Amino acid sequence: FWPNGPYMDIIFEGPPGSGKSVCCVIIHTIVDPNHGMKGTPPRAPDHLIGQALSHWVLSFDNISKMSSTMSDAYCRLSTGASFETRKLYTNFGIASFRGKRPVLFNGISGITTKENADLLDRSMKIELRRIEKSRPESSIYRMLEDYHPAILGLLLDVVSAGYRRLPYTDVG
Repeated sequence: FWPNGPYMDIIFEGPPGSGKSVCCVIIHTIVDPNHGMKGTPPRAPDHLIGQALSHWVLSFDNISKMSSTMSDAYCRLSTGASFETRKLYTNFGIASFRGKRPVLFNGISGITTKENADLLDRSMKIELRRIEKSRPESSIYRMLEDYHPAILGLLLDVVSAGYRRLPYTDVG
């Protein structure tokens, strides 16, 4: 709800059955209700451009490791940068993206390592525990569909109050 960024990425880590993917779907659905909520991570920074052009929030499921090249690309995406790549089926066309996007990641462990400490520095890491008494995902998604307007309304009330207080807030 902060259109100009920069953004803090969110990393959900935990054992199987801890609700990591469901957490990402819930956040993504509330903020950016489009398809592709549990996406496959791109293999190269230029593939990240297409996803950033198509989505406001990017969400990547079941990350087990991340290259330093992709870690750097996610860092640039969260704080703002330009990405350019050759436009498909052209010799000289350029596809470009300039902007910022929030990113959600989930995985069992080890998403961030010493090699990509910069990403961890720009992220909020949430460690989840295994859920002992779980519900079927379908029932959670039905509840989300029912309560989505109320949840979004509450979030927008909070955002509105925050924007009103922004002139009196020292974020430094």
